[in-house]
Amino acid sequence: HRADSAPDPYVAVEPAATFTVAAFDRKLCVNGLAFGNRYTLVLKAGLPGTIHTLASDLRIPVVIPSRPPEFDFVRPGPVLPRLGPQAIELRSVNVGKIRLQLFHISDRDLVPNLDVARPDGIDPPEGREPIWQSIVDIKSDADHEVATALPVEKNVGSLQPGVYEAVANLPDAQASSAPAESGYFVVSDLGLVIERRQDGLSVAVRSLASAGAAAGVDVALIAADNRELARVLHAGLQPGAPD
Repeated sequence: HRADSAPDPYVAVEPAATFTVAAFDRKLCVNGLAFGNRYTLVLKAGLPGTIHTLASDLRIPVVIPSRPPEFDFVRPGPVLPRLGPQAIELRSVNVGKIRLQLFHISDRDLVPNLDVARPDGIDPPEGREPIWQSIVDIKSDADHEVATALPVEKNVGSLQPGVYEAVANLPDAQASSAPAESGYFVVSDLGLVIERRQDGLSVAVRSLASAGAAAGVDVALIAADNRELARVLHAGLQPGAPD
């Protein structure tokens, strides 16, 4: 195709579809065709080339393959209520079944694995307690991304407060099609607001259900090397606590 001539009037698609076409050196690039469909690309007579002009229509069959199976957890990891409905959100494309595993992570095993450089903030810990696994049916809409809320309580039962890891992969026959994905979530009815001050830390503990202050809560300050630096039985660390 000649660079000084727009290719659009000389390109058509059957069946009709919305698309764009651009010329790059000796190539025509057609964008916007739908996944999982067959088309006929028609280059019309008169299309100017670098040397010759196309004398008659040229019909080229084109197959757009379906999107490969893919899935991941919605990030960042959610905080699930200790009481009430608990669900894990998953995004997927062309996946109808998934193998889901749940692991409990000890609070003290969590601290050494915190990593702000990772999207989920955690390095996969070695010590984790398996609590449940099963193959779960999820929604699927061919070649479109869908969101699925996997009800934890319905499948596993009510989870106790703590940190959990969910690991998802495809059933054995499809396992090589997409790598396993993992996501972390917290089951709690408490929220923390932490403020760093010149003389230490101020910590407020509130109920996620009522947003009111939570009294009598055991609050601990843990160092990066997993040492306990301070512990109090009320809603905040006293000014001057180590950080």
